[in-house]
Parts: sequence; structure tokens; C-alpha cells
Amino acid sequence: LVLLGATHRWQEVLVFDAQGRRVPLPFVPAQADRVELDVAALAPGLYHLVLVGDGRRSVGRFVKE
Repeated sequence: LVLLGATHRWQEVLVFDAQGRRVPLPFVPAQADRVELDVAALAPGLYHLVLVGDGRRSVGRFVKE
């Protein structure tokens, strides 16, 4: 999963499954305008993510097919 156009340097990315359980995924901060997550091991379904950094928080969701 690649998020382009990020406006902040995110220090932490939290991923949750549809039941609200946290899913541990390695996150390595990349460039300032890009966030990359390896979601290959995730089961298909709906996931929510929370990006945290610089005193800010952003939320989103994605579907793993």
C-alpha cells in the first residue's frame, strides 16, 4: 500500500482490522510525501489506518483484495 501526497512526516502508522483489532505491520518512514506499507500478509478485508506524527493525526481506510 502506497499513500502519495502525504503532507507530514508520519512517525507511526497504526492499522486495525474491521473488528477493531490492531494489526502489526512494519512501517519504515520513507520520503516526506510518501508512506509505504507491506500489506501482502493481510487477509482480504476492510482495514482502518491511523497516521500519527508532528502532533497531527490522520485516519483512512483501505480494502485488501
